[in-house]
Amino acid sequence: MGLGLLQTGLTFFIALGVLATNGPLAVDTSWATEIRLRGKPSEDEPDPEEGSLQQLLTRGPDSGDGSIMSGEAGFLALVAYYLISLKYLLSDPVVLYHLCCFFIAAGGFIIAAALTPIGQFFWAFHLGDLVYRSETLKNVLKAVTFNGQQLLMTALLALIVLYFYAVLGFLVMRNNYFLDDFPDVRPCDTMMTCFVVTVREGLLNGGGMADFLQKRSVSDKFNFTLRFVFDLSFFVIVIIILLNVIFGIIIDTFAAMREMTESKQADMKNNCFICSIDRYTFDRQGTPFEKHIKEEHNMWLYLFYLVYLKTKDETELSGLESYVMALIDQEDVGFYPVLKSICLDAEDEEEDPFQVDVTAKFENLNREIMFLKKTILDMKTDSSQAQTTAVDFNKNLMTQIENMARKQGDIFTELHTANTL
Repeated sequence: MGLGLLQTGLTFFIALGVLATNGPLAVDTSWATEIRLRGKPSEDEPDPEEGSLQQLLTRGPDSGDGSIMSGEAGFLALVAYYLISLKYLLSDPVVLYHLCCFFIAAGGFIIAAALTPIGQFFWAFHLGDLVYRSETLKNVLKAVTFNGQQLLMTALLALIVLYFYAVLGFLVMRNNYFLDDFPDVRPCDTMMTCFVVTVREGLLNGGGMADFLQKRSVSDKFNFTLRFVFDLSFFVIVIIILLNVIFGIIIDTFAAMREMTESKQADMKNNCFICSIDRYTFDRQGTPFEKHIKEEHNMWLYLFYLVYLKTKDETELSGLESYVMALIDQEDVGFYPVLKSICLDAEDEEEDPFQVDVTAKFENLNREIMFLKKTILDMKTDSSQAQTTAVDFNKNLMTQIENMARKQGDIFTELHTANTL
């Protein structure tokens, strides 16, 4: 009882903390979603009366003069606001879960205090908090509930097939149904009991109905053949096909959810939240990704800026702040640098004219060298009579090439000096 009282107190304070932290956010988010779904009023639509219920339902609780937040709303609007907010509060899964934990703990303590043993079973509910805290266990449960309709339809098909086999057993093989512990009971004399026994024994036994029904001798060829077809078809259709289809749906759903979770985590780790540019692009350009997300596109600084604009007086906004605030009111995210970054845009700047000129000279010099090399190769293919003259000419050409190479080195030296300056 002492532990039950302690559990009740802890769940109370936890629920109180959740109400204080998640509650206002859940209510504000629900109101904002509801107003956004209603859409913005047209210009021809007349403005509702200030402080009226219509203003609350069409413009929201923070719509300016006469709104709930301004403290000038009417009595009917106030009552409606608190009732609707209570509905939104209890609709939040986090708040509802912690409230249920408290009421179940309190109910278990009250029932146990009345000396009723069933009260202790209420306290066991809180072991399910392990599932609430673990994302992996949540995915395990979602693997069963996410495709719930598909699983139910497959299970319904399995029951229909089992009903077919129950009808065959009822009409042809009811004498083969028996219970070892109750030899005087005939479990297949009515269609209902025959169907229940077929479902239970057919699914619980690894071999299907063949493990439950009475065996037939090989000497009785007709009955043995019928039982062979019945048992084998039941095992293949129900045990192998239908049950594995159900298991496959659950396993595939769990694998898909795991891949989805891993994909989200990879996106959070390897893509900038603001500009959506991947880590590889920044690392390839020489800017560390961690430095980019902490200094250039820090998402928390963007959040702080939005909060700053929301809390600042409209009459004190600068030109840029007024522009951003107008986009926020229009739900336009055009001010975010999507697929843009200063460190990546630096490559698009205009090149140095001196560097362009030196690069052009270098390319011309390379073309001349390639032309001379080609001329040398062509002259080597001349007749043997001009070989001696060609050798001397080649020496002169090689001397010129060396001079050009020295000039090329001088140009590189000038380029390096210019870049250093």
